[in-house]
Amino acid sequence: MCGLFGCFSRSKPVNEEIIKNGLSSLSHRGPDQKGYWISPDGKVGIGQTRLSINDLSDIKLPLSNTDGSIQVITNAEIYNFAELKKDLELKGYQFKTTCDVEVIPHLYEEYGINFINRLRGEFAFVLWDNKRKALFAVRDRFGIKPLYYAIQGDFIFFSSEIPVLLDLKITNNRWNYETVYDYTHLSLPYSKNLFQGIHEVAPASVLSIKQGERNMQSYWDINYHSDNQFNYEDAIALIRQKLVEATTIRMKADISVGCYLSGGIDSSALLGIASKYSNMQMDAFTIAFGDERVNESDISERTAKHTNAKLHTVFVSEDDMVNNFEKVVKQTCFPMPNTAGVARYLLSKFAREKGCKAVLSGEGADEVFLGYFGAMIEASEDNSINTSFKLSESEKQKLLGQLPLNRSDKFFPKALAEFRSSLNHIPSWFTTQGYFNAKHRNILSDSIKEKFSLYNPYVNFVNSLNIQNKLENFDNVQISSYTWIKSFFPNTMLNWIGDRAEMANSIESRQPFLDHELFDLVAKIPTIMKLKGGIEKHLLREAVKPFVTDEIYKRKKFMFQAPPLKIMPQNKLYQFIKSTIIDGIDNIPFYDKQKVFALIGYAKEAKDLPISEKAELSYTLTSLASMVILSDHYKLT
Repeated sequence: MCGLFGCFSRSKPVNEEIIKNGLSSLSHRGPDQKGYWISPDGKVGIGQTRLSINDLSDIKLPLSNTDGSIQVITNAEIYNFAELKKDLELKGYQFKTTCDVEVIPHLYEEYGINFINRLRGEFAFVLWDNKRKALFAVRDRFGIKPLYYAIQGDFIFFSSEIPVLLDLKITNNRWNYETVYDYTHLSLPYSKNLFQGIHEVAPASVLSIKQGERNMQSYWDINYHSDNQFNYEDAIALIRQKLVEATTIRMKADISVGCYLSGGIDSSALLGIASKYSNMQMDAFTIAFGDERVNESDISERTAKHTNAKLHTVFVSEDDMVNNFEKVVKQTCFPMPNTAGVARYLLSKFAREKGCKAVLSGEGADEVFLGYFGAMIEASEDNSINTSFKLSESEKQKLLGQLPLNRSDKFFPKALAEFRSSLNHIPSWFTTQGYFNAKHRNILSDSIKEKFSLYNPYVNFVNSLNIQNKLENFDNVQISSYTWIKSFFPNTMLNWIGDRAEMANSIESRQPFLDHELFDLVAKIPTIMKLKGGIEKHLLREAVKPFVTDEIYKRKKFMFQAPPLKIMPQNKLYQFIKSTIIDGIDNIPFYDKQKVFALIGYAKEAKDLPISEKAELSYTLTSLASMVILSDHYKLT
């Protein structure tokens, strides 16, 4: 993988020093090599750092076509590059390297920007066509790889990470109040962040700049229109075939590829497949916690033994969480609601110290195969799905971890009628997010509440998805999945738990479950087949049964998580969170200081609170501490 930085201007020359400084700030994303290019007229400057995975030699960066008229900076793994390269060679194109991404400038030269539909992999890249004076910024289908941009007068800057743009003062380093308000109500809308003036190239989109005009267009979308001709046995066989293919192509590299391992079926399946089809012993990396409620290391040991993998275990203590929390917040530029991102950071750091550069990771399995418990609730409530199971209210409560199921205006205070009319359904994950954000909303200042008194974050959320008629004939489960994958998933799961935590340690994760060919296949399978018998990820369990232990096959879902924040005086992490908030809350204008202190005071009595309310408090305090850290470090106004 790589770090991208670049600058484009219609009329003024770019500053070479700022290109160099941007690349230096991204050295963690590519410690092996860096290079940049400035156009003859001086108006375009693009560069990248490189983590060498394919072709370990030094190569000329940026990559270009033969005459140099097309320059491209890439943060990508193109898994079908061999067949793409063969096709191009038959057409007369010549290659200087064995690097997978060298196909990109030649594909553009041959097919135009629509070549991106041919790519199978994870990618973000910026391409400059010097003949046509056109720039294209492109991001993969699910948003696995990040790509941001900021406008400063006549200049447009591109970067793989937000901190670079803030550190170089490319923006005015101000909070975006609208997205702050959005965050405290639900989650961040599609391709938005907390900082004024910083934008995101949307997943599955191309940002084109031609003749001074900017245009963002989507090139792929989720299609859940079910094919009812699927035979049950055939579906399982097809999924198994496609998952094996998606996994094995992600093992191709000029280095050895390891595998993250937890006690769940997702990572266990990937390790099982990789071990079966690899010609060498796999390295597996797992994390152990002192809190037995979330420690899965014993299960990981049994899985590693079953697959003959070499298991590497890192023990993460409470001190480790405290010592790294601030660092991870600064790196991710995201208000972490829990410490899962810190755990992922420490796991990737450990893997890198063991000499690993690339790992298989199980992100996306829940999204593809309906692993979230809300899916079963929604299927049970949607008569059109015709499930054989119906859940009682107590069963629904149990699935959601004792969170209230009341979907009234208690959690959605404004214009829910408009929201319902747009989606024809209130997704279950909205309920959960609405619940966890309740206390966060309550500590907002009166001034920001007044500022947004006529603003509806839920309607804004729906509008940001650009749904139009995309959800027509979707069942409730599909609507929930669509909205989740288009919002919380890339903005959270693939952000601070994924790319940012890993690339801080110069390690690349590869997600077979987010292979778009696998996703498109499973998307066509009817919901009722995916949730057969009321078992989450039923089709995945059956497809990977030959590759996992019986223990893993039968084990109920247990989401990877770090130890929850213990709100008690003797807990070091709680004391850190608390002191961080108290010391820095004066610098954040959109919170009511007295309400924040009242919340901290309320937390003193947490030992007597229900588990769900403790979780809500933990969520709010951890997010609040993150905001304080971001405000202080980046001098946000």
